[in-house]
Amino acid sequence: EETEERLRAIGRKLFKARQPRTAPERDDKVLASWNGLAVAALVEAGMLLDETAWIDMAAQAFAMVVERLSRGDYLAQSFNRTASPFPATADGMAAMIRAALCLNGATGDAVYRRQALDWLNDLDTRYAASRDAYYMSRDGADRHLRRQVFAEDEATPNAHALMVENLAMLAHITGNEEYRRRAERILHRFAAGMSENPLAHAGLLAAMWFLHEAPALTLVSADDDSRETFVNHKVRELLATAMRHSGRMLPVAHQRDATARNAPALLICRGPQCSIPITDPAQVADAMAILGIEAAS
Repeated sequence: EETEERLRAIGRKLFKARQPRTAPERDDKVLASWNGLAVAALVEAGMLLDETAWIDMAAQAFAMVVERLSRGDYLAQSFNRTASPFPATADGMAAMIRAALCLNGATGDAVYRRQALDWLNDLDTRYAASRDAYYMSRDGADRHLRRQVFAEDEATPNAHALMVENLAMLAHITGNEEYRRRAERILHRFAAGMSENPLAHAGLLAAMWFLHEAPALTLVSADDDSRETFVNHKVRELLATAMRHSGRMLPVAHQRDATARNAPALLICRGPQCSIPITDPAQVADAMAILGIEAAS
């Protein structure tokens, strides 16, 4: 404690000495890509640690970004005092889709799923280079930009890595296996690069695990309230226990069944195999073990 107090005193002196100096310029623009990743991370942390306040923060940030970045028929790349006239890059679109799907999984609110599907439609229509790849920029964004296709990560995960995970989540949420086939096509397209230079394709390698190995959750509820996940402690405990076992955010499909006697109940699936409906969080680890899902270290 004495050392900490000395360091605090030194910090106060340094701060006072810096005040006369000209402060460095601050980059205060708000990016679609970084905020999409931040929202998804807040949701993931909130789900894993059962911190509903963090999910609330994520929902508020998401709403603000959507409000500020929506420009007619497209999502802008950034805003500062006003929204940028340039459409979001593919990684920005993919990150915001990820944010929407994570919020849908956490809250059960179908608004987020519909928003994710709207952005996916724009991505498929205006960014597609082929059936298995996306250009970084939207068509018509800027005639001076060369439209590129690449899968290497930069400071943030590549758009294709994000989209493989997004498509895996959508396959489970909607039951439409075409999304899973599309994710497979992206992985196949960039398989050679992943093999030759795995460090540059860490995002895609992680996404490949997510598509093939990560369990998926189905929450059966008798309540029609789309925010039940958010307010029901038992639901949150079931989901948090399953996600802590895996160590990360998992796809969550919400199924309403007014006749369900044991609702809320959780089904854990891995590929075509699913557990029996689980109503007690203490049963989660056993169900995971039966499905061959190892606990996160």
